Amino acid sequence: MPDLSDLPTISGLTLPAGATNVKIKSSAPDPTSQKVDVTVLSDTERVYENAPLVDVGGGAADGITETVSVSFFGTPPAVNTNSAATGWVCTETEQEFAVGDFVKGTATYVYKAP
Repeated sequence: MPDLSDLPTISGLTLPAGATNVKIKSSAPDPTSQKVDVTVLSDTERVYENAPLVDVGGGAADGITETVSVSFFGTPPAVNTNSAATGWVCTETEQEFAVGDFVKGTATYVYKAP
């Protein structure tokens, strides 16, 4: 099994202190979601065409979005509110407090290409 630091998808990501689990998700837009309904009243069946402009999303130029979810103990990282930020951006954190348990949390990072 490769060491976490050897994985190219999270290169440059600083994990929060106390990290216990890391999940890496790569997702691409659904190719069928780019179809536009161009049916007119005289058509007997629905007619679909490719959209003239295709939005590739906030990830890389190829439309693939990389997301890293990290579970940790302790203090969460700060959520980045700078809309112009690039690189690994923390978009969401959650903390869980339970009787007799350590403070646990999760943080979600999304890669935004420069």
